[in-house]
Amino acid sequence: MKKIGLLFLIIICGSIISQAQLRIALAGGGHQSSVIETNDLPNWNDIKDSYKGRTGLHLGFIADLQFGMNSNFYFQPGVLYHHKGRKFDQRFDPSTSTIISQKNTRYVNYIDVPLNIVRKFGTKTKFLIGAGPYASFFFNGKETSQTITQTGVSQSDENNDLPVGKKPGQYEVLNFGVNGLIGVEFGRVFLTANYSRGLNDFYTAIDYNGTFKHQVIGLTLGVFLGKPVAIEKIKDKDRDGIP
Repeated sequence: MKKIGLLFLIIICGSIISQAQLRIALAGGGHQSSVIETNDLPNWNDIKDSYKGRTGLHLGFIADLQFGMNSNFYFQPGVLYHHKGRKFDQRFDPSTSTIISQKNTRYVNYIDVPLNIVRKFGTKTKFLIGAGPYASFFFNGKETSQTITQTGVSQSDENNDLPVGKKPGQYEVLNFGVNGLIGVEFGRVFLTANYSRGLNDFYTAIDYNGTFKHQVIGLTLGVFLGKPVAIEKIKDKDRDGIP
């Protein structure tokens, strides 16, 4: 159903753009990602505050396609490499435990494809607000775990080949979500604040029931490359069914 919705949005955007200008921007920035988790663990309230967000980067290209020569609405699809995930750091009381701390990370990297509709206000300096769905395709990732005792590091593991699939302990190849943006554009440069939230689980737990959804808050700086390219829909002038 979600795939059909994304395809429908692309078709609609393509059909209503009769004459417009296309620009391509190199865009990137920093963000803070986190994981929204719910589960049936009995001690979840005691450990959930030990999970922290991952500070990461995103980089790629964003298109800017006007819906019409006089329209203030734009279709902005993009392709970006994106860091997501979280980390865990739990501390223990040395007077009651031989363990000082337990740490782990779950870093997952994606190729994100946002499909945003953006409204622009103003002439020279433009204010932007927009939203839309996105699709994330699993690229790679890394899991690490470390237990530190009073005598030093007792155990340390690292996995750079994360399994993909729908079984316990595996990561989904495809992740869907929604995102929004607000910002400003001046000339060939734009700066936006971004928020995104996953709608489906990107991971399946091994030994308990839980849901895992990405959440990202960040900033994006973009620079449009070259001159705008004019796009005009080919018309069937003689109405014989052949453009």
